[in-house]
Amino acid sequence: MIELFTKKPVAYKLWIRDLVNGRINEGERCVEVRDLKVKKARILGSVIRKYESEDGKYAFIVLDDGSSSIRIKAFRESVPELKKVKVGDILDVIGRVRFRDSEIYLVPEIITKIRDPNWEIVRRLELLRLDKLRRKGHGGVEILEEVVEDVYTKVIKGIRELDSGEGVEVEELSKKLKLSKEECEKIIKELLVRGEIYEPKPRKYKILE
Repeated sequence: MIELFTKKPVAYKLWIRDLVNGRINEGERCVEVRDLKVKKARILGSVIRKYESEDGKYAFIVLDDGSSSIRIKAFRESVPELKKVKVGDILDVIGRVRFRDSEIYLVPEIITKIRDPNWEIVRRLELLRLDKLRRKGHGGVEILEEVVEDVYTKVIKGIRELDSGEGVEVEELSKKLKLSKEECEKIIKELLVRGEIYEPKPRKYKILE
């Protein structure tokens, strides 16, 4: 059974507009969006700008989802992740919420390139549904959904860490993530449908970069 309770911050799916207009809470190191205390966010949008410092120790991209835009900043060892990104790419980003001089930005944990633009429509519909739930105060329903979704990002991260070039088998992933083989297979099937991973060889899986 998938564990539904975690002490890690929930990656809330949000409109960029709501995140950048949220109230900064320095004491709890989060951004308050309505009744949510957001320490980690998940946003999907198009890259409209990219910058990398000459020494290669700092880079950022600007992501726009149609409601607003936000900077995704990378430092030192995280910079190579942004080097792969191009202006015009559609990205699904999970990142830690940070703020400085009143600017709210994200430090990325997982960046997934979206090849099917229809996923932008899917995400917008998800956000509209979540907005409705949040206004009605169904926080428990929302958190349950977000934590389950976090299992998918956990699998993506696991594949990335285990892959030495040939892809990753379900058994390896199951052992590393402490999930049953059946749970891993179910999540992998969904990720294949989403276009986030692919199967270069039978029963071996890689991230679609």
